Amino acid sequence: MRIIDKTLVEAIPWTDSATYDQQLSQLSMDGQPFIVINPELPYSVLDLIKTNIIENTACIKYKVGKGWIAKQFPGQWNGRTQIMQIEVVPCSIVKDKYAVAQFSYNPDAWDLKYDHIYTYDRSLTGGAEIDAATLKYIENTSGRKIGGTASASVDNNFDIVFLSNNEPDADANYTHLLTKSPNAKRVNGVKGILNAHKAAAELAASEMFWVVDADAYVVNSFNFDLVPYIQDRDVVHIWHSHNPVNGLEYGYGGVKLFPRELLLGQKIMPIDVSTSLGRTRVVKEVACQTRFNTDPFNTWKSAFRECAKLSSKVIINQINKETEERLDAWCQLNNDLPYGFYSYSGALAGKYFGEDKSNDLSVINDYSWLQEKFLATNTQLNIL
Repeated sequence: MRIIDKTLVEAIPWTDSATYDQQLSQLSMDGQPFIVINPELPYSVLDLIKTNIIENTACIKYKVGKGWIAKQFPGQWNGRTQIMQIEVVPCSIVKDKYAVAQFSYNPDAWDLKYDHIYTYDRSLTGGAEIDAATLKYIENTSGRKIGGTASASVDNNFDIVFLSNNEPDADANYTHLLTKSPNAKRVNGVKGILNAHKAAAELAASEMFWVVDADAYVVNSFNFDLVPYIQDRDVVHIWHSHNPVNGLEYGYGGVKLFPRELLLGQKIMPIDVSTSLGRTRVVKEVACQTRFNTDPFNTWKSAFRECAKLSSKVIINQINKETEERLDAWCQLNNDLPYGFYSYSGALAGKYFGEDKSNDLSVINDYSWLQEKFLATNTQLNIL
């Protein structure tokens, strides 16, 4: 059936329904049946008409809601009109992973040209307007229209995993963690920092999970109660930790909240796991004390690794002034605290190692290499 060119339809002025339809009926120039598309809509709305109507002498008006999308005129119109109400379903629905499956929306004809958007309840997004689902009734849309608020299914109960490799105080720190979080899980003895974190991700069953390091003594005021907004579920959250040797409070050794799938998908060992997966957010609340000064090697190793990162400025989005202040604090000798000299020795050695751009920084994650470096450095100092 012939479709009348839209420019001819647009040229007919609106006065009243009867006059308008009478003028439309005169667009037939050959006495054959034809179809007129609502001039506000694209030709693709014809795809929404799924029923076959026997031609007769009436004008058949196809309506969606309160408006019409097309009118089918006979070659010779007798002035009668027959209404055909059409129920349309979206040709596509694109949902965010948190959006609940069912959506109920009945557009009017003049709204078919829009993407119909369901947004999340703003309590789930911190007040931001974030799309949960997009419903399309035609392919080539020309704008957006908010259709309602979508329900969401989000995981707010995150597992806690204690990550250790037989460190001296690991058992005591894990026992303390269990007094706060009796269901906390533990990964122990996995070689390789990335492998250990992946093992923690595999042990966790929740969408995000907390990681507490072996040398972290969680403070009583910290409650593992942050629930990220929907748009922040791919962000690594890092809390501050108190350093008992130099008094610094920043992300070193802090409690972390990881996106599980993001961590499982990491293939290459980064220099720093926490800051290399993507977006990070530092929460300036002290969650723990990092009690790394437990014996000569672990104290030296921890200071060496951190100061190598600081001096090489490898941490993504680090602020130079803060980095330099932290490095300076690490490199101050404090002999009054347990293993303070080993912290100082490791910090200086790590600082010089990181500053030398010819060095392969990835070796700071190889504990066998660190053991050899420790023995060589401290044998020279004659302190072993």
